[in-house]
Amino acid sequence: KGDAAGNWVANGTLPPSYCISSIATGDFDRDGYTDFAILATPSTGSTRILRVYLHTVANPVLNILPENPKGYECFVQGSIQFINWLSSVPAGPLATVMIEFSSNGTGGPWTTVVASAPNSGVYQWTVPNVNSPNCYLKFTITQGTSVQSVTTSNPFGIGSCTTPPP
Repeated sequence: KGDAAGNWVANGTLPPSYCISSIATGDFDRDGYTDFAILATPSTGSTRILRVYLHTVANPVLNILPENPKGYECFVQGSIQFINWLSSVPAGPLATVMIEFSSNGTGGPWTTVVASAPNSGVYQWTVPNVNSPNCYLKFTITQGTSVQSVTTSNPFGIGSCTTPPP
């Protein structure tokens, strides 16, 4: 277990006769931080052990991180796509997410996709009827009076996307 200052201490153990057979990482509790799952196999027998180590933060900050689209995709006009994000939310009221769309780059203008979605990490979106290789999404998470916004890092296209991704 790290203390964010470069120091580590043991946070769990496996029985001596077990060895790690698989490790998976991900944000299992959707708090915006990496968690670990370890599957251990015994040297004899067949009883495996699954241990999950969740990152815990005493006081997380309000934050949002776009996951999908990642950029350089080409979407068909009118298709259904899933928009995904990760977020960290301090204790308190529930957070909501606003998602906005621009087909003209990061300078906008911005059109509201959804004004106040639950902070579930996923939103089903009907792709608009535009033709542009320079599309972006802007995510704004709100909890009480706290607000954080971020725009996707890379453009994605809608319609006839002729430029291949770099």
